[in-house]
Amino acid sequence: MPFWVTVHAYNKVIPGTILDEGASVSLMLATTWQALGSPQLVRVAPNLTAFDGGTSQPLGILPKFPITFGGKTVYIDVSVTQGALDFSLLLGCDYVYAMGGPCLFTFPCGLLST
Repeated sequence: MPFWVTVHAYNKVIPGTILDEGASVSLMLATTWQALGSPQLVRVAPNLTAFDGGTSQPLGILPKFPITFGGKTVYIDVSVTQGALDFSLLLGCDYVYAMGGPCLFTFPCGLLST
């Protein structure tokens, strides 16, 4: 079950963040990335595939992105993508694992698996 949370990164608040341990990757909208000052991305070739079969070409990966939540900061790679989504940042299983929690893939083939 996903949760709406507010996290901090680069000394900025990122409201509209979804914490979803069923998501196989963490995603950031391009508009959120731009609001953070457009930090350098690493190019990536493969498309992302959503649970419904739709695909998205990420703009790149934001490596070692520092996310602070509940007083703890972890660093994960986040895919930056364009699209009309209803969140600023989706923190998936990689984030949950970095925080020390278990990852439960409800639909391991899905991007947004809830």
